[in-house]
Amino acid sequence: MLTGKDNATVKKYAALKDGRERVAQGLFLLEGERLIADAVRAGAELEAVFIRGGGESKFSELVSEISLKEPACAFFQVADTLFPKLCGTVTPQGIVAAARVPTTERPYGGGDALILDGVRDPGNLGTLIRSAAGFGFADVYLIDCADAYGPKAVRSSMSAIFHINLHVMLGHSAIPCHSERSEESSPYEILNELKRQGVVLVAADMNGADLKAYKRTGPVAVAVGGEARGISKEVRAAADSVLAIRTEGIESLNAAVAGSIFMYALSQ
Repeated sequence: MLTGKDNATVKKYAALKDGRERVAQGLFLLEGERLIADAVRAGAELEAVFIRGGGESKFSELVSEISLKEPACAFFQVADTLFPKLCGTVTPQGIVAAARVPTTERPYGGGDALILDGVRDPGNLGTLIRSAAGFGFADVYLIDCADAYGPKAVRSSMSAIFHINLHVMLGHSAIPCHSERSEESSPYEILNELKRQGVVLVAADMNGADLKAYKRTGPVAVAVGGEARGISKEVRAAADSVLAIRTEGIESLNAAVAGSIFMYALSQ
């Protein structure tokens, strides 16, 4: 049982709530039984699992599954008063895991893609990743976005983070930037890379043409900007089409809602 307010093990892993520590340790936190179970089944590499004292029997099946698939994973019981230090939620579920951040990057897989351009809100980022996984947008590119492995983004993605191919072109992330991009090249070069492979770049912007009238002709990459600035001038210049969702009574939708609608509409 881990006890004591200055417990070194708890302090080490609780520090993963900070982005700099995620980079330094190459780890991120997963909170809750469902998220951890999905991570294990998706092949995530767990380094440690923490269970609130008294909750061992509740998670016995999951512990057995993890032990079978990840024999090197360490298990700790944590005192009830100390356990919240590892958590990012108000009402912790009683189990937290530290997973290794993927260090390998698969190349573009040839289908639809999502480009997130300056999405700094981790909740919106996670929701968009979840929608991308749900609508078959298997490759997700991050340009100057929040860290997809931060606690709020991971929770919002609802395990979808393990089911998409994530490419970080530029931004605040625990994973390295795109392996094929040099330090001198622009993160927006990925737009041209995708277009050279026959992908049509569609940008979401409230001043664009009506999304409902658009007819796709092949693989698409949907570009969604952050709520503060929208799409960047680089994305606008490279876009083959700039489209909008027509709304009544409100000026615009938030980034997560708009991006999800775009992906749903274009996946039909």
